[in-house]
Amino acid sequence: APAAPVNVSATISGNGALTLTWDARASGASTGVFFQVYRRENFAAWTLLASTADTAHVDPAPLAGDSGYAVIAGRGLDRSGMSIPIMVSLPGGNAATTSADTTASHSHESSDATPRIKHSRPRRAA
Repeated sequence: APAAPVNVSATISGNGALTLTWDARASGASTGVFFQVYRRENFAAWTLLASTADTAHVDPAPLAGDSGYAVIAGRGLDRSGMSIPIMVSLPGGNAATTSADTTASHSHESSDATPRIKHSRPRRAA
């Protein structure tokens, strides 16, 4: 199975779209590797957003409030473990009202009007 992606980060543009990027780790052949991007809201179940061969994905309508994002690598029927998730906190209301570009990787401190993005370890089910 391919190795889990690393260095997941997010950029929020002025129009409110969220661009996720990550690094693929080499583990054997890279031919046929794809990535599955997942999102979860308020620690609910993970939802598959997209599958892509690229190391980036744009979520054009991220959810207001707290959302987690993570990426899994795949090749054929094999899947990696999940990347370390990042948490994105967008102001309430319409997420598209974010006016300034914000980039973060591990941690980003900001005011209530600006998105906050941080890494968090996944919680294990009881």
